[in-house]
Amino acid sequence: MMNIILTTYLVGLIFFIFLWLVSLYTKKSSVIDIGWGFHFSIISIFYTTYYSLNLSLKHGIILFLILAWSCRLGCYLLIRYIHENKEDKRYEKIKKEWSATNISFIKMFVFQSFIASSLSFPFYYLLSNPISNDLLFSLGSSLMLLSLVLESVADFQLFKFKKDKNNKGKVCNRGLWAFSRHPNYFFEWMVWVSISIISMSIDLKGAFSLYAVVFMYTTLNHISGIPFLEEDARNGIFKKEGEEEYFKNTPAFFIDLKKLI
Repeated sequence: MMNIILTTYLVGLIFFIFLWLVSLYTKKSSVIDIGWGFHFSIISIFYTTYYSLNLSLKHGIILFLILAWSCRLGCYLLIRYIHENKEDKRYEKIKKEWSATNISFIKMFVFQSFIASSLSFPFYYLLSNPISNDLLFSLGSSLMLLSLVLESVADFQLFKFKKDKNNKGKVCNRGLWAFSRHPNYFFEWMVWVSISIISMSIDLKGAFSLYAVVFMYTTLNHISGIPFLEEDARNGIFKKEGEEEYFKNTPAFFIDLKKLI
């Protein structure tokens, strides 16, 4: 087990150091987000090939879902990265607070590699052990596919909204965004919930993967996700048309099921 842990961290470190070098060339540290998306595909393929895992049909389904989710997220962030003309505001703020330059910002990439690698262990567990509970497997797999589709829909709806010049200065409150202020974050979290359910379809030891669910929920809701994006609104500063009403009447994270009735 120690060998798996060490190799996981090594692969993650090498990948994120490469991303840091890319950030030096492009002068945009948001490449780290792209790495976050693709990392889980890379590490899953690494597990499968390096450890010569014998995948059953169910393992193949799990691997497909992981790759589809990870690559979709990575490609979406890559497209957004290509269209960015300057450094992401989040990283500008972090660099300012840290008094960091592009070169010294390597510590953020190392830190991100540690986090991404630490979240990767459930994937080895999923791909290297036989499924014993078909009901939980079917439930987890179906939920993961549904969450992946709805996260993609939420991202597309926001992209389409922003692309329409008539929406400039307005808040996106249509489609899935009418039920949550951050439906993309919610369904991303639901992917991790699904991964835990699939892990428990192996045996109850799979419940250890719940640490990833808790971590992602805490990060998205209390650390670098929603709090950063809604910093102005939470201080009573509303800059977009309809933003104040939207902020007060729409949940930040969970889907408002009452609006579906």
